[in-house]
Amino acid sequence: TTQEAKLQVRLAQLEYQLPRLTKMWTHLERQAGGMVKGMGEKQIEVDKRIIRKKMGKIKSALEMVREKRLLYRSRRVKRQMPVVALVGYSNAGKSTLLNAVSRANVSAKDNLFETLDPVTRKITLPHGQQVLLTDTVGFVQRLPP
Repeated sequence: TTQEAKLQVRLAQLEYQLPRLTKMWTHLERQAGGMVKGMGEKQIEVDKRIIRKKMGKIKSALEMVREKRLLYRSRRVKRQMPVVALVGYSNAGKSTLLNAVSRANVSAKDNLFETLDPVTRKITLPHGQQVLLTDTVGFVQRLPP
Protein backbone atom coordinates (compact mmCIF):
# COMPACT_ATOMS: atom_id res chain seq x y z
CA THR A 1 0.00 0.00 0.00
CA THR A 2 1.01 3.61 -0.38
CA GLN A 3 2.47 5.90 2.22
CA GLU A 4 -0.84 7.76 2.41
CA ALA A 5 -2.74 4.56 3.21
CA LYS A 6 -0.25 3.63 5.93
CA LEU A 7 -0.57 7.09 7.46
CA GLN A 8 -4.36 6.93 7.35
CA VAL A 9 -4.38 3.54 9.06
CA ARG A 10 -1.98 4.72 11.77
CA LEU A 11 -4.05 7.87 12.35
CA ALA A 12 -7.24 5.80 12.63
CA GLN A 13 -5.55 3.51 15.15
CA LEU A 14 -4.49 6.46 17.29
CA GLU A 15 -7.93 8.09 17.04
CA TYR A 16 -9.45 4.79 18.16
CA GLN A 17 -6.96 4.39 21.00
CA LEU A 18 -7.18 7.93 22.43
CA PRO A 19 -10.63 7.78 24.11
CA ARG A 20 -9.94 4.25 25.37
CA LEU A 21 -6.91 5.21 27.43
CA THR A 22 -9.08 6.10 30.41
CA LYS A 23 -9.75 2.47 31.27
CA MET A 24 -6.12 1.43 30.80
CA TRP A 25 -4.49 3.53 33.52
CA THR A 26 -7.01 3.63 36.39
CA HIS A 27 -4.69 1.50 38.55
CA LEU A 28 -1.79 3.99 38.54
CA GLU A 29 -1.17 6.82 40.94
CA ARG A 30 0.16 10.20 39.85
CA GLN A 31 3.61 10.08 38.23
CA ALA A 32 6.67 12.32 38.34
CA GLY A 33 9.80 12.36 36.17
CA GLY A 34 10.57 11.06 32.68
CA MET A 35 8.25 12.51 30.02
CA VAL A 36 5.96 13.94 32.67
CA LYS A 37 5.57 17.71 32.46
CA GLY A 38 5.08 18.46 36.13
CA MET A 39 4.48 16.99 39.53
CA GLY A 40 1.23 15.16 39.86
CA GLU A 41 0.57 14.61 36.14
CA LYS A 42 -1.22 11.31 35.63
CA GLN A 43 0.19 8.73 33.25
CA ILE A 44 -3.02 8.91 31.21
CA GLU A 45 -2.44 12.64 30.65
CA VAL A 46 1.10 11.94 29.48
CA ASP A 47 -0.09 9.21 27.12
CA LYS A 48 -2.85 11.42 25.70
CA ARG A 49 -0.35 14.20 25.06
CA ILE A 50 2.03 11.79 23.31
CA ILE A 51 -0.78 10.36 21.15
CA ARG A 52 -2.04 13.83 20.21
CA LYS A 53 1.49 14.84 19.23
CA LYS A 54 1.83 11.73 17.02
CA MET A 55 -1.57 12.46 15.48
CA GLY A 56 -0.45 16.00 14.66
CA LYS A 57 2.68 14.72 12.92
CA ILE A 58 0.67 12.19 10.92
CA LYS A 59 -1.87 14.84 9.88
CA SER A 60 0.98 17.06 8.68
CA ALA A 61 2.49 14.19 6.71
CA LEU A 62 -0.91 13.41 5.18
CA GLU A 63 -1.30 17.04 4.13
CA MET A 64 2.09 16.90 2.40
CA VAL A 65 1.05 13.73 0.54
CA ARG A 66 -2.20 15.40 -0.56
CA GLU A 67 -0.35 18.50 -1.77
CA LYS A 68 1.98 16.29 -3.81
CA ARG A 69 -1.04 14.51 -5.32
CA LEU A 70 -2.56 17.87 -6.29
CA LEU A 71 0.74 18.83 -7.93
CA TYR A 72 0.74 15.62 -9.99
CA ARG A 73 -2.89 16.20 -10.93
CA SER A 74 -2.21 19.76 -12.09
CA ARG A 75 0.70 18.51 -14.23
CA ARG A 76 -1.58 15.96 -15.87
CA VAL A 77 -4.16 18.65 -16.61
CA LYS A 78 -1.51 20.91 -18.15
CA ARG A 79 -0.30 18.11 -20.42
CA GLN A 80 -3.90 17.40 -21.44
CA MET A 81 -3.26 13.67 -21.33
CA PRO A 82 -6.47 11.61 -21.32
CA VAL A 83 -7.09 9.44 -18.28
CA VAL A 84 -8.70 6.01 -18.61
CA ALA A 85 -10.00 4.39 -15.43
CA LEU A 86 -10.50 0.67 -14.92
CA VAL A 87 -13.67 0.53 -12.85
CA GLY A 88 -15.49 -2.52 -11.55
CA TYR A 89 -16.23 -4.81 -8.68
CA SER A 90 -13.50 -5.89 -6.30
CA ASN A 91 -11.57 -8.93 -7.53
CA ALA A 92 -12.83 -8.49 -11.12
CA GLY A 93 -9.39 -8.42 -12.77
CA LYS A 94 -8.69 -4.67 -13.04
CA SER A 95 -5.11 -5.01 -11.72
CA THR A 96 -4.46 -8.00 -13.96
CA LEU A 97 -5.60 -5.98 -16.98
CA LEU A 98 -3.42 -3.01 -15.96
CA ASN A 99 -0.41 -5.33 -15.65
CA ALA A 100 -1.07 -6.90 -19.06
CA VAL A 101 -1.53 -3.60 -20.88
CA SER A 102 1.19 -1.54 -19.21
CA ARG A 103 3.71 -4.16 -18.07
CA ALA A 104 3.23 -2.78 -14.58
CA ASN A 105 4.03 -4.90 -11.55
CA VAL A 106 0.89 -4.18 -9.53
CA SER A 107 -0.20 -6.82 -7.02
CA ALA A 108 -3.08 -8.79 -8.55
CA LYS A 109 -3.78 -11.45 -5.94
CA ASP A 110 -7.15 -13.16 -5.66
CA ASN A 111 -8.27 -11.11 -2.65
CA LEU A 112 -11.08 -8.68 -2.03
CA PHE A 113 -9.69 -5.13 -1.95
CA GLU A 114 -6.18 -6.15 -2.97
CA THR A 115 -5.89 -2.66 -4.49
CA LEU A 116 -6.27 -0.16 -1.65
CA ASP A 117 -5.00 2.85 -3.57
CA PRO A 118 -5.43 3.82 -7.20
CA VAL A 119 -2.40 3.07 -9.40
CA THR A 120 -1.73 5.02 -12.60
CA ARG A 121 0.58 4.10 -15.48
CA LYS A 122 1.25 5.83 -18.79
CA ILE A 123 0.59 3.62 -21.82
CA THR A 124 0.77 4.15 -25.56
CA LEU A 125 -2.26 3.05 -27.57
CA PRO A 126 -1.80 1.20 -30.89
CA HIS A 127 -2.32 4.41 -32.90
CA GLY A 128 0.40 6.20 -30.89
CA GLN A 129 -1.63 8.31 -28.48
CA GLN A 130 -0.48 8.25 -24.86
CA VAL A 131 -3.00 7.93 -22.05
CA LEU A 132 -2.88 7.44 -18.31
CA LEU A 133 -4.45 4.13 -17.27
CA THR A 134 -5.69 4.02 -13.66
CA ASP A 135 -6.48 0.90 -11.66
CA THR A 136 -9.15 1.97 -9.18
CA VAL A 137 -10.22 0.50 -5.86
CA GLY A 138 -12.98 -2.04 -6.47
CA PHE A 139 -16.47 -1.66 -5.15
CA VAL A 140 -18.72 -4.31 -3.69
CA GLN A 141 -22.48 -4.66 -3.62
CA ARG A 142 -22.60 -7.51 -1.09
CA LEU A 143 -19.63 -8.84 0.85
CA PRO A 144 -19.55 -12.58 1.55
CA PRO A 145 -20.15 -13.51 5.22
